[in-house]
Amino acid sequence: MDNETNGVADEVAGGEVADDEAYVDDGNWRGKNYSFFAHTSCEYFPCHDNASPDDFSCLFCFCPLYLLGTECGGNYVYTKKGVKSCHKCLVPHKSKNYGLIIERYMNSKEMRHARIKR
Repeated sequence: MDNETNGVADEVAGGEVADDEAYVDDGNWRGKNYSFFAHTSCEYFPCHDNASPDDFSCLFCFCPLYLLGTECGGNYVYTKKGVKSCHKCLVPHKSKNYGLIIERYMNSKEMRHARIKR
């Protein structure tokens, strides 16, 4: 998959979905208001210390990729207690990553299984 064409952030790594049923980001979301939301009046905004408030999207306040564990593609660590910590991850908060989030979510095993069942 070509990172330039699909608007995928350079810092994201992870497996690709390699079958005919894969959802592919067509980029139609670019420039649309629904693809970015900054809740600047939130008491936690921005909630990541390493974030730029000018390009910080709150749309995915709770990352839909979190439950993918090690396959999420973000910048995470596991604490000594085994809890996944995403405190340094900005993948779901950058405006250029909307397509990436939707694509990875739609291509997760769970979502692919749900689409096949329909």
